[in-house]
Amino acid sequence: MKGLINILDRITLASGRFASLFTHLLVLLICIDVMMRYLFSDSQIWIMEVEIYFFALIFLIGGGFAGLYNNHVRVDLWYEKLSPKNKALTDLIGGICLFLPWVLILTLVALEYAQTSYRIGEKSAQPGGLPYTFLLKSIIAVGFFFLLLQGVSQILKAIRYLLGYSDHYEITPAQLKSKQ
Repeated sequence: MKGLINILDRITLASGRFASLFTHLLVLLICIDVMMRYLFSDSQIWIMEVEIYFFALIFLIGGGFAGLYNNHVRVDLWYEKLSPKNKALTDLIGGICLFLPWVLILTLVALEYAQTSYRIGEKSAQPGGLPYTFLLKSIIAVGFFFLLLQGVSQILKAIRYLLGYSDHYEITPAQLKSKQ
């Protein structure tokens, strides 16, 4: 089980690093877009659409990475006050009953959405826009897939802790660094 968790976490780390590369490209592209707009009174639709693609990559592919570091937004009324055992139990039940079914459904729906876009040859409705809209829609499915993988890892970590195979439940940056 520990080996599978390590593999899933490494996939998440790699996908997070990949997504993070696009933050620099997005900032550069936005700067170019703003300079073109204000210095030359020119703006290109395709540049704005590439910005959307990059943001989608960062946000969707980086979702699992945020989950690995337990940095997702959550409404925390009582979770932080729980013992590690009760946190693991809450994460296990929530992961199996809520997280996995919804993320699996969203992954499958997003995959169908991307396949339909590819099948009909969908392209941007904007003149001068990008021709391959299915790529943007595929990012949605890929992002949910990476989120699903990390969810499985988190569930396995909870099981491992509850069965007594791990001394600690919460993930620290030092533990992640040792996996890199």
